[in-house]
Amino acid sequence: MTMKKNVLGKGLDALIGDFSDNYTQDVLFVNIDDVKPMVSQPRKRFDEEGIERLSESIKKYGIIQPLIVKQEEDSYMIIAGERRWRAAKLAELVEIPVIVKDNVDDVTVFEISLIENLQREDLNPIEEAESYKKLIEAFNYTHEKLAEIIGRNRTYVTNSLRLLKLVPFIREKLIEGALSTGHGKVLASLSEDEQLYYAKLVINKELSVRELERTLAKKNGKTPPKPVSNHLSKEAKLIADKFNAKVEIKVNAKEKGRIILHFKNKEELKKLIEELTC
Repeated sequence: MTMKKNVLGKGLDALIGDFSDNYTQDVLFVNIDDVKPMVSQPRKRFDEEGIERLSESIKKYGIIQPLIVKQEEDSYMIIAGERRWRAAKLAELVEIPVIVKDNVDDVTVFEISLIENLQREDLNPIEEAESYKKLIEAFNYTHEKLAEIIGRNRTYVTNSLRLLKLVPFIREKLIEGALSTGHGKVLASLSEDEQLYYAKLVINKELSVRELERTLAKKNGKTPPKPVSNHLSKEAKLIADKFNAKVEIKVNAKEKGRIILHFKNKEELKKLIEELTC
């Protein structure tokens, strides 16, 4: 059996080759209990209602497109098709069709799974960004190389990765769909406190991305409250007295913060450096 390739990037041919290459045989029917999901699957969340609908279709028509798997010692690891596997289990199938792909390393397995999810638009923005980060960190990909593989430009990859700078609250809202990827890209350039302030403003007032950008440009007199902790004013005074300088201590909701020492000229800066390094 020969399957048609779905090419997603200029580097995909070099990455996985023709699907007809390296098969131990065409289509096998294997026990569903012998098939296991990939631990590092890029997709973390699945639409349960969508899986239920797919399960009903599988009950009527079976699995039309075989899963792509890699054979392990006593089981098969899913490379592509976990959604079909989940739906088949729900449909109580005993056997499912698979195509076994040999001689693939871990990076290729992950890349094929990532690309399949991207082609189907199954990943939420945070899953997508986390997948890119994993490929870059684990396999030393540059933004350019990754962009080539997934069929995007480098700016797209860079902007996607910027979403990982967002605070957990905003990441969750992106996953839920309460905020768009466009909102996330704009918010990622702000401090954590500003991110929370403007994210809540977007949600409460249902601002578009353009409206958010205009709001940030104008500010409208609604600059987020500076996170200077009143309960640390004593500590700030002690530091100010020691260094004879104006001191600010800023702490966010996570108790992370910074100490800022102010100076008026190069001479004051020189004295501060001497005090700090002596």
